[in-house]
Amino acid sequence: MRNESVGRLSYSSHYNRVTNSRERDFASKRSGHLDNCLVIDENRLKTILHRLLRDEDRERQASLIRQLRVIFEHSENYKVIQSNREEIISTFEDFIQLGLNSELKQEFISAVGTLGAILGLKAKSLLDWEFAVISMSKSDDIRILILKTVLEMLKIDAEKRSLAEHVPFVMARLQSALEVADVPELLIAIVNVIFEISNGYPTVFSKHFSDTVDILIGWHIDATQQQSVIEFTSNALIGFQQFWISDINFTATLLGQFLEDMESYAEELAQSKLNSSGSVESQPCSPEENVAKIKSLIRVLITVLKSIEDLIVPDESGPISWGFVVQMLKSFLKYIKITMEYHYYCDLMTSANECLDLLLKLAQLHSKDALDELMSFIDLLQEKNSSLLSESHLVSILRMMIRFVKTVGTYLPVKFVTKLFSPTSLSRQLRLSPSSKIQKLLIELYHIVLAVKNVQIVEEFYKCIMVDIVDAHNALLKSSEENSVRFYYSEVSLLLSICALVEIGNIKHSLIRMFALKPSFFDLMIIQLKPTSPELAKRFPALQSAILYTLYSHCQRHSHFVNSSALVNPNAASGSPVSTSGNTSPIMTDVPPTSPSSGNLEKVIKLLIDLLDGPHNSYDSRLLAAKWAVEILENVQRHLVRLISNTCFEDLLGA
Repeated sequence: MRNESVGRLSYSSHYNRVTNSRERDFASKRSGHLDNCLVIDENRLKTILHRLLRDEDRERQASLIRQLRVIFEHSENYKVIQSNREEIISTFEDFIQLGLNSELKQEFISAVGTLGAILGLKAKSLLDWEFAVISMSKSDDIRILILKTVLEMLKIDAEKRSLAEHVPFVMARLQSALEVADVPELLIAIVNVIFEISNGYPTVFSKHFSDTVDILIGWHIDATQQQSVIEFTSNALIGFQQFWISDINFTATLLGQFLEDMESYAEELAQSKLNSSGSVESQPCSPEENVAKIKSLIRVLITVLKSIEDLIVPDESGPISWGFVVQMLKSFLKYIKITMEYHYYCDLMTSANECLDLLLKLAQLHSKDALDELMSFIDLLQEKNSSLLSESHLVSILRMMIRFVKTVGTYLPVKFVTKLFSPTSLSRQLRLSPSSKIQKLLIELYHIVLAVKNVQIVEEFYKCIMVDIVDAHNALLKSSEENSVRFYYSEVSLLLSICALVEIGNIKHSLIRMFALKPSFFDLMIIQLKPTSPELAKRFPALQSAILYTLYSHCQRHSHFVNSSALVNPNAASGSPVSTSGNTSPIMTDVPPTSPSSGNLEKVIKLLIDLLDGPHNSYDSRLLAAKWAVEILENVQRHLVRLISNTCFEDLLGA
């Protein structure tokens, strides 16, 4: 038994050794690692090169290329490689004419890239050959393949930087290739190498930055190019971010040129509209061509602005001053309005809104110096019919308006708020939009407006939205046609308004603390909206829940008004407000009552009793009421002696 066991073990071990040996041999052949072949002599190298051209089997060719790459990687072979580099290059030149498949191309790129990195200072002849192919080959496929080998070479050498001496030569030849590139695929291959140099050798690239940008912008504004090419050039230009900043004079000049060109095309567009005969023969371009060019200029303007955003602060002593940026803002608005008067192109205006967003961000508070122009532009947008505009365009409008409010801050005109709620305004129409993205942005816009530290703005907003809430609430309760458009509009309008007022209900804004809104948010929710109304509970349970959760959140934020309540603190009884500034606003008073929330806890307790006892209230509403009541009990623990004898509190415990 023992001998048999040993025999089996021996057989098993032998089988495993054979199997593992075969697996290792197969793996080494696939990877190009052949035992005892890492260090080679001249004859062995020439044999591999010869077989590479004569063998027609793609798998064996791929294996031979991998062997060459492994050979190139080992420093022991440097002398052999160096002395045979001309033959290696000659072999590669013949090899690329064979029509390579994707696997062979990738292996070739890796091998040539490794060779160049290993040669380092001695790589000049290899680079000469590569750029000779790039400039002279009639095959774009071969030119792109060689450009990828140059890129691979630079990537492999990124850490050692042994090719540093040759990089200026490489960059100069790439610049020449870029100037004559006539197909997008070739452009992309060249720019990928340039981008690698810009990251690894910024000093070298900086001398070619402006020339490179000029060429890329030419591709960027070419309306005949596919969107993928335009996006590539845009991303490439943005990727040169540090150079836009370091060569700020060039950047400023370019921005000015874009606006000058836009002015020229806009004026031609305006002139074509005035031409009563309808003939445009006297114009250099047709109106459609001018619109296409304006659109392209807006796109490239967006690209440059994205390249410098967050990295530049306008400086009065520099080429990009606050005055320069404000003038850009004004000029841009002027030319876009001319285009709008000719025709309202949604795609162009979507780009215009994105560009305006970036200009506002750059101008910051100085945007107020273009306030009249901005308001005029926004008023034109507010006149549009939302049903005729795409979602992406509507999103761009809302984002731009949000940026506008953030930027101008306390200089925001009251009429902007009034227009926001105007029955015919675009922003009012968007309340009915089925898009969750638009609804989210609309709420964000409301909240941004409420965050403005300006009494008149908050007052106007609250007045407008309060009217909306009351009107929508009354319309719902009086409506007998639950499937009507008016019914749907009223419900959506009320829900949106309640969401908007969360800013007032939950955020203790410094301005709102200083001035008491009339009616208060609490009174508006609990008294005017009557959340325990049987009619509301029966017909609109979802709306009732929304009102209750909003009110609950507000109360929770203020610890359920326990500390200020007259139930636990008789001295908190409210007095009469006396104004010290003469403010007689019906919405705000600048001196709140001594204890403006002294009765809130009692009102909440009565609300909870009605919710728990009411036969028409939904399960969710009752559950919220129970949770709410428990939180109040936890907050009044130290006041139980005083509350236990209160009838209202006893009724809550009974409910």
